[in-house]
Amino acid sequence: MRNIPRFRKWDKLLDGIEYTERLERKDQVDYVEKKLEDMIRHAVSSVPFYRKYASLARELEAGSVFDILKEFPLIDKETIIGDPSAFYADGHGDYVVSKTSGTTGTPVSVRMDKYTFLLTDALWWRRTRWNGYENGDWIARLVGDPIIPLRISEPKKPWMISNFDKRIYLSTFHLSAETAASIGELLNRKKPAYVMGYPSSLEILCNYLDESGYKAAWKPKNILFSSEPMYDHQDRVIRKVFGTGIRGLYGSGERIVSAAQCPHGTYHLSLVDGYVEGQFGIMENIRPAAVTTLTNRIMPLIRYRLGDVIEIEQDTSCPCGRTLPVMSPVITKDEDWIITPSGRKISPSAVVWAFVHQEIDGIT
Repeated sequence: MRNIPRFRKWDKLLDGIEYTERLERKDQVDYVEKKLEDMIRHAVSSVPFYRKYASLARELEAGSVFDILKEFPLIDKETIIGDPSAFYADGHGDYVVSKTSGTTGTPVSVRMDKYTFLLTDALWWRRTRWNGYENGDWIARLVGDPIIPLRISEPKKPWMISNFDKRIYLSTFHLSAETAASIGELLNRKKPAYVMGYPSSLEILCNYLDESGYKAAWKPKNILFSSEPMYDHQDRVIRKVFGTGIRGLYGSGERIVSAAQCPHGTYHLSLVDGYVEGQFGIMENIRPAAVTTLTNRIMPLIRYRLGDVIEIEQDTSCPCGRTLPVMSPVITKDEDWIITPSGRKISPSAVVWAFVHQEIDGIT
């Protein structure tokens, strides 16, 4: 579970990079160019896989970093899985391992420095801050938190409540008509400012609530989702049940790129964590997307293909006033539900979270 000291670290980081949300385009390009140059120099001098490209670093003095970036090979999850150690920087210090299946389903593990891990957590948290969060707001979570042992098939209370960090942890693995009814009653009592979940989990809960005639006794500030696309039929039933806006978040387990919806519904790339080819109209916006880390010096990934399609919207302004690059909703996997022998429906992303994401080394 999260805790207040970690929230404070996130807020401090976000305060330090807030200026990047409203940079002019030229200043955005300058910011990314400097980060890319530094990462390329570091990679070719310290990372076995990239040493063969050392001559490209010498060209940085005279050439465009974006032209030089094109000379590096495209890599993907299979490249890393084939020889992970080839991507580890020499003599790196303490690191965190993020294990993910990715939205395309291929498992991969990425080492990163603690700053990168903390920064990406903070960027994911920024979506909540953008959309009206105030100190003291409660958040209900319907993701893969393994709060109740799976051997307990019919829990009396399919949730845990943390008064310390003001979180309501709902069990995604125990959703049924009966548990949904008790969750609905709990939400009406606690009236959380936000309900957060995977689209498929939220859809399952809201279908049960809608079929039972549930009436929300309060209006959350927003419904927050991540990890899966939000489809129209899911959007409809979630809005019908909760009667409020829905705001998405895009991120990757490799922690190399992220984007969040602002109050106007626009997906803004974070800018500071990774460079998506095509985001300034300088390089081609290839499919699937190719991304280069701007922060992770322990395992720098250059021109890494996530497996997701990220469509960059050029010359798009947003009424929110943020000048961060704009992207269309991500095209990733289309998932069905997992149906248990008892008939309960479970989000596939929740299963991934419970059995993969909870195994993160180095975080206490």
